[in-house]
Amino acid sequence: MNFLLSKKIRAGVPQGSDFSPLLYNIYTSDMPTSNQTLLATFADDTAIFASNNDSDTASHNLQLHLNLIESWANNWKIKINDNKSAQVNFSIKKKECPSLKFNNKPIPLHQSTKYLGITLDKRLTWADHTKNKRKQLNSRLHLLRPLLKSKINLKNKILIYKSIIRPIWTYGIQIWGPAKPANIRPI
Repeated sequence: MNFLLSKKIRAGVPQGSDFSPLLYNIYTSDMPTSNQTLLATFADDTAIFASNNDSDTASHNLQLHLNLIESWANNWKIKINDNKSAQVNFSIKKKECPSLKFNNKPIPLHQSTKYLGITLDKRLTWADHTKNKRKQLNSRLHLLRPLLKSKINLKNKILIYKSIIRPIWTYGIQIWGPAKPANIRPI
């Protein structure tokens, strides 16, 4: 006796599993790329960059790549969260880049965005990033203050600093470390 059961299969990758990052990488391995842009992905975080002396050309190249990704996502039934999309024009020039669209909706223009825990502002001053890090440090220090003021030995206090405090301000320092001293000093 032969049975054929049909069950609707949902597109996507289950979240929360140990294999989720690997499965997601396999699932998105054929995401379109472009010679005119740089595609940076880490797990489900994706950023697309274009660089050109002419802002119109940079925006045009980005829009072409976004169109390819839109078509690819529709083909694989991948839903891209519009609410997490942002356009930031990194430039010292005053002229703004033309706006971009995804799924016929304008991508909101922001002064800064957060990517992999690093706040990137449009002038790359790192002022917003260091301000956010300072808030994180203050919050963590406030929680740890009773422990740090206790009579635990210095070796354990250093261990707390190295494992809980230092990673906050050193994460991504290779990128934001060359910021102006005035922007780093608060940390």
